[in-house]
Amino acid sequence: MTEEQAERGHRVTHLELFFDLVVVFAITQVTSFLARDPTWGGLLRGMVLLGMLWWAWSAYAWLTNTLDPEEGAVRLAVLAAVAAMLVVSLAAPGAFGRGTSFVPSLLSPHRAMCLRAT
Repeated sequence: MTEEQAERGHRVTHLELFFDLVVVFAITQVTSFLARDPTWGGLLRGMVLLGMLWWAWSAYAWLTNTLDPEEGAVRLAVLAAVAAMLVVSLAAPGAFGRGTSFVPSLLSPHRAMCLRAT
């Protein structure tokens, strides 16, 4: 690897690491969900929950690899995604209950990122 290639390499920003930390918190909240319903049905719902969190994280990771997360407008979109994922984290234990804010919060980072990507 030449010095020029190393300079062009993508480094992880503090904002990306903070988003990852929020996603890890969301994943730990799934354990609260599983503790309340230790049945096969609860396990299936927990796996669906983990799949949705993984989908959100992977879409975010792809986008921050495509765009510069330190750019002004992208930084605002990332901060909005962090805020929405924090709401997702807090809503995860009651994700399949009535009146939950889980799904709208899960979709809002995708809307923000998709608007920025176009």
